[in-house]
Amino acid sequence: MNDNMDIDELFAHYLNTFTNIRDECIHIMDYGKIEHYKLANFAMGMMHYFGERCQAISALYQYSKPWDCEIIFRSALESTTKLLYVFTPEYDLSLERIIEFHNDTYSSEYYSRSKKSSHTHQFTNNPDEQDILAGITLSDDEENEYLSEWNRKKRKALSQKWSFSEMIKEIEKSNPDNFLKKLSILSYSYDTSSHFIHADRTAITMIWDRNNNREENEAILLENAHFARLFSDLILLLFLSYHVISKKFGLTEKSCAMHQLVLDFQKQSRLFFEVFYESQRDLYEMLKQNEIQEEEL
Repeated sequence: MNDNMDIDELFAHYLNTFTNIRDECIHIMDYGKIEHYKLANFAMGMMHYFGERCQAISALYQYSKPWDCEIIFRSALESTTKLLYVFTPEYDLSLERIIEFHNDTYSSEYYSRSKKSSHTHQFTNNPDEQDILAGITLSDDEENEYLSEWNRKKRKALSQKWSFSEMIKEIEKSNPDNFLKKLSILSYSYDTSSHFIHADRTAITMIWDRNNNREENEAILLENAHFARLFSDLILLLFLSYHVISKKFGLTEKSCAMHQLVLDFQKQSRLFFEVFYESQRDLYEMLKQNEIQEEEL
């Protein structure tokens, strides 16, 4: 394998694959609006959000910022998970979840934002800021009305239901679909991004190791493999979105072609993982031998 494989060529392949699958999704959603407007509208909103996150990751790639890409990737992963959570059950339950998302979860979010804005309002004397904060703060009557229906226990249960981990469990439990089983694999990426969002010790250590403990060529191979994994994960998320949307709206004739696009891209991206692994083979073997020796002592 060639250690000098061009990551920019993989990026170009990523953009081409992404565009083909995205365009087919748009075609299906346009068709779905005719008879299933609420479902199609929900999908369009989520996929637009996902697309914007992917554009941001592409921009950060140009500046070699893989860790910042991880943070944004989490947002892309969450939007796709919500799409799958809504689209995988039977039609009536899909509609129930859309209503719950737009009404109940939004009301809970608005209440939480109102509490924060009300607190901030007390510490600003700027009239413009006060007007802005007042506009997103519930009145006492509105807050009491909300709390009469949604006590803390109900709010906590709703938040838990729409959490990433619970949606993943529900999707996998209620769907024997082999494609959807792959979603939990991306939980590792979700956890990785959490470290960088919270700036914990793991995040600091990972960045320090990449910047200070790697030889130049090794660091390049590692960063290339990192971006290859990010691009591959985004293509997988897009394909899973296509998969559930096409099944829900009954337009699956291009499923094989879309799947082949994914397989072709994953084949190329895996080369970057293999090259990096080869560069580390001696190190991994040494670590294994050390472990064996320690167990024998």
